[in-house]
Amino acid sequence: MMQKEKIETFCKISIQEACKRHNIEIVIIEVLKENVHIIVDCPRTMSVAMLMQIIKGLSAHLLFRICPDLRKRVMARLKSGGGV
Repeated sequence: MMQKEKIETFCKISIQEACKRHNIEIVIIEVLKENVHIIVDCPRTMSVAMLMQIIKGLSAHLLFRICPDLRKRVMARLKSGGGV
């Protein structure tokens, strides 16, 4: 498995785990090269802002724990003026 495919797989797994921990059901998820498309079913009491904070924050935390070198690459790219 190539490195890029590994990262895409780990990304999907980290998003699934973040959603599972907060009772968010994933209906559709598609991990692409530069972004992720996801349709979810969440509790009605959860705001969209809170939903995104949970998914983005926890999945990034989990992904960087799985792939520590990825964090270094992302931070270097941000410092050089490139986007994520």
